[in-house]
Amino acid sequence: MKKSNFIFAVGAVLAGCGDSNVDIVKNYTFAEAKMMTIGSAIDGFKDCKSVKWADESKDDLKVVTAVCDVKDEILKSEFDAQNAKYNEAVKRADDEKQKSIANALNTINRSCKALRNEAEFSLEEALNVANKFCKFDSKKSGFVKTQCDENGVKNELVNTYNAKDSGLYLNNCVFSFGILAEASQREPNVFWMGELPKQTGKRSYKFSFFVNTDKSVSLKEIIRTDDDKTQKLSKMFLAKVYKRD
Repeated sequence: MKKSNFIFAVGAVLAGCGDSNVDIVKNYTFAEAKMMTIGSAIDGFKDCKSVKWADESKDDLKVVTAVCDVKDEILKSEFDAQNAKYNEAVKRADDEKQKSIANALNTINRSCKALRNEAEFSLEEALNVANKFCKFDSKKSGFVKTQCDENGVKNELVNTYNAKDSGLYLNNCVFSFGILAEASQREPNVFWMGELPKQTGKRSYKFSFFVNTDKSVSLKEIIRTDDDKTQKLSKMFLAKVYKRD
């Protein structure tokens, strides 16, 4: 069965005269899907844990619906797969942040090592200074979003870490702590398109069919509902319902 040739507007097999509208639809066979009735296709759809058929006809318009409640394990599997991808994105963002912190520490030690007789700062030492005297503000306008108490940093370096007070060189050393403060205080930039993963509590597919005056059947629409969110699906979705592994 080819999807592109799946036609739902015309059928070839008609039901008996005494059948109910639901029976007419369930026993109907589309011309391009002669191997299976509509009822067999929907009732046997692997995604459904239950199917409820109903006659929703009004006046002269004959409409039959089938509501498929989707299995809980399918919803959990979808969430788990999406959440795994999101966690991968979070990890990549965190790895990038840790790389930025490592680069900032290298910058500090290049700028400050000569002032401390070649002694290097550990990451813990450098973070203590950076986060004590520097503040990153993501909402701040402009390119520079980190403000440091430069005198505070200088005094800390000279008095606690035995740095030489040597003017320009010390200023460069102080500036590098602002770079580390931004790298450590900035939230990881998680690259993720669309909404965050969320477990769908309930999903249903509602298939609506017209019963025509000649007792042929045509597909009216397919509505998918995820919790309180509803969307209309392409009629070609019915091809997935007919598919058997």
